[in-house]
Amino acid sequence: MSVNRRLFITSAAGIGGIGLLGAQTAQAAPADLTPGREKAVLAVARAGAVFPIEFPSFGEPGPAVSRATPKRLRTAAEKLTPQRFATVVSGIDHVSARVDLSSDATLLPGLSRLYRDADLTQRSALVAAVALAAGTVSTHLDPSSDNAARLWLDGLARIQRW
Repeated sequence: MSVNRRLFITSAAGIGGIGLLGAQTAQAAPADLTPGREKAVLAVARAGAVFPIEFPSFGEPGPAVSRATPKRLRTAAEKLTPQRFATVVSGIDHVSARVDLSSDATLLPGLSRLYRDADLTQRSALVAAVALAAGTVSTHLDPSSDNAARLWLDGLARIQRW
């Protein structure tokens, strides 16, 4: 394993303390979370649950990938403010239009490329969508916080360049 990959894995292990819940309780409009959008966020959540290492349980039941469910996604989405939810929807739509979600083999390089090539607005929306995915997998992560999502996307972009 290369030094860079070890550094990323070590850093990724520390995300448990980043963006811990302190979320706003304003209700978003999860009705805008269409089946297609739900599918996209859950694909990202499942990928993030196992890449580059399996996400820790933090006392939650089952492996992280098993927690990427529609019910948990809706619960996390309901914690978002309407403005944040709109940003998330923009990010989800951007991912869905440009990334093949059918497998991790296409999803991960697609997300990496999208993140690297995005302008500031697109990047912010992508980060918000990934934050919702992270908040779906772990109730300890705030779906309104960009910290864990940025860490994961930065690491993904670095790993995909190797």
